[in-house]
Amino acid sequence: MKVRVKVEVEKEVRFLKIDIPVRYGEEDIPNDFPLRVRRENLDKSMIEKWTCYGDYDRWQAVIDLESGVIRNWPDGKTGSFEMKVCDEGFYYLLDGEGAVIASIEGDYVPNRAVPPKDGYGDYVALKIEDGGKVTNLYDRPDFSQFFESEG
Repeated sequence: MKVRVKVEVEKEVRFLKIDIPVRYGEEDIPNDFPLRVRRENLDKSMIEKWTCYGDYDRWQAVIDLESGVIRNWPDGKTGSFEMKVCDEGFYYLLDGEGAVIASIEGDYVPNRAVPPKDGYGDYVALKIEDGGKVTNLYDRPDFSQFFESEG
């Protein structure tokens, strides 16, 4: 007899990974902005996912949700940007080991999880100080959009 059982598991979300297109080049984000990845240097296994999203460079960052610091951010760099992403971003909730807990791929920006406040699902706007600390993260992000389709 086959029985379908729903099991709830509690996991701690430690990191938010953001992977968004640089749709308008320098107008979006400077070419030398940290963590901007040129299309030709992207992980080839991911290229197929992006084929319908244009021939764009990407901005990829992993943010520690406890400290608000972006991994691998270079010392001495600060920056900010606001990019119109629409439904071309990839967002991942990761555990402390970096394993994916949940994801939103090729969909709108998860509102109340990724700044700006009230970005209407189209924009990502980050303010980053020296050391890679994102100063405009939500105090209490809402990750419910990552789990809405589960069931």
